[in-house]
Amino acid sequence: MKNRTRNKFKVLPSNAFSLIEMVGVLAVIAIAALVLMPNLIKRVDTASANAEAKNLKLMADSFKLFIKRNWSIPTYTNWADAVALQIGWEKGSVLTNGRGIARAFLIDPNLNIAGSQLPYTQRVNGSTNKPVSARLMIVSSIFKPLPISSGIVASSSDFNAIWNTTDGSVPSIWSSWQGKNYGDLLKIQRINLEPMFKYVSLNRSQSGTVGFGVGTNYDLTGVDKAYLTGPTFGTYYLESTILYLYRTNGALDMRQIIESNLSLNFANNVWGGQPNVGAQITGQDFQNCADFFMMALLNSNARNGATPQAVLTALTDYMNAYTAWANTGFDKISTNYAALISAKNNLSTLTSGLIFKPEQ
Repeated sequence: MKNRTRNKFKVLPSNAFSLIEMVGVLAVIAIAALVLMPNLIKRVDTASANAEAKNLKLMADSFKLFIKRNWSIPTYTNWADAVALQIGWEKGSVLTNGRGIARAFLIDPNLNIAGSQLPYTQRVNGSTNKPVSARLMIVSSIFKPLPISSGIVASSSDFNAIWNTTDGSVPSIWSSWQGKNYGDLLKIQRINLEPMFKYVSLNRSQSGTVGFGVGTNYDLTGVDKAYLTGPTFGTYYLESTILYLYRTNGALDMRQIIESNLSLNFANNVWGGQPNVGAQITGQDFQNCADFFMMALLNSNARNGATPQAVLTALTDYMNAYTAWANTGFDKISTNYAALISAKNNLSTLTSGLIFKPEQ
């Protein structure tokens, strides 16, 4: 009976943890965590900062694309709407970063486009004086809220202090900011708009009043028009502006997409790129049209995989096929003719698919 009672009580294996040993293991783990945690947090912060830098670059590119598509420059009150429209983000995702901290959209206080601050909406007169200090910044911190909010910076010295801050540093004017020791978690995206303005000179070598204008909306149905009564007119237009040039009878003579500084002359009742030379279509003109076509918004109802890029590629294939066929003496039995027909059919399919719209 006694032996049976003893067998009910088992002795713990010698390799089991005692309470004291368990506490010791947990203490070691805690110490290791304290040692490793700062490095882990640092790596996470660095990854977040790098991602934020890429996001700011994307936002800056999208902001410029909005300007090229709409020929207007938003101010700090609606910059996020413009960026969100181009990227396809929610407005809140533009205004705040992944850490939920507000970004700041800063404007140079000396900015002057057509005699005023932002916003700027381009009209036919453009900016007769070269835009100056057309500088903007998007600033973001993934550590502490910024000591500045969106708007026109109080002074040019403050703006320059932020603009000239090197990567990994904090502006000298933010000496009391809680994040002053974490410059690697502060990202500054600079946007210089001055290169986006191109100088256009319009000259008239014959008598008579001729008109000129610029597109005002993206579907090309609106033109802000004026008249060249003197011998010359010069102004700065935004890159990608569509310039309309008319003859003395009011008929449209040519339409030019502005991609660089440009000088045009009206003589012999036509506009041309050089004095006494009529309107001509050049490779640069085609490239301008192609660039503008590629910037166009994609039709969400497009069929057959049609996109502006696909249509442009198909058009290039068609032109190459036509050239090859022409070199055969327009032989309809040649393989080049068959390739041309195939290219034509593909171009037709894509162009019709790109403009497809379901019946209402």
